[in-house]
Formats: sequence, C-alpha cells, structure tokens
Amino acid sequence: MILVTIAKGSKALFGFGLISSLQLMAMLAFRAFWYADIYIAPEDPYGLADIIELCLFLIFFVLLFVSVLVSLVMLFRGQLQSRKAAIALMLWCVFLYLVMDPLRHLAVVWANG
Repeated sequence: MILVTIAKGSKALFGFGLISSLQLMAMLAFRAFWYADIYIAPEDPYGLADIIELCLFLIFFVLLFVSVLVSLVMLFRGQLQSRKAAIALMLWCVFLYLVMDPLRHLAVVWANG
C-alpha cells in the first residue's frame, strides 16, 4: 500500500476550493429554484430575493478573495506541494469567477422554463 503524505497547506487550499465551489452551487440553486418564489411588492424595485442573492454573491466574492490571499501566502511560504496546490487554487478561483455569470444566466433561463 502506498501512502501519500499531503501537506497541511495543501489540505487547507483544497478546503478553500471546495467551499468556494459549494458556495457557487448554492448561489445557482437559489437562483434556479427559490428566487422566483419569493414575493416582490409591485411598487418595489427589488425584493428580499435580490437581497439574499446579493448576500450570497458577497459571501462568494469574499471566499474567492480569501482563497487567493491564502494561496499567495502558501505560494511564498509553503512546501513544494503546497506551492503547486496554491497555483491550482488561484487558477480554480479565476475559473469560478469567470463561469459564475454565464452559469447564473443559465440558472435564470432554466428557472423561467
């Protein structure tokens, strides 16, 4: 049996990537399944659903920002394995940010039927 030792920094970086991905999925699920069911008063320009969506986006953006900061720290202070994981996480954060808007629009189209 071959045991692979994963550095602590790599585990943390993997965790940040996983949490950021799950947050994006939560945003898309909210937009696709629950956004349209939340009431907006006829005279109001936005409603509770818009505020919830904004909060979910802010949480996502903060997670990406913290992930990139932790990646930068691990890139300069970590072991070789952690440095590779830091580069991968930075690329993953850029990828998540770039696909967020097209996936959000897809969720809107899917929700509207």
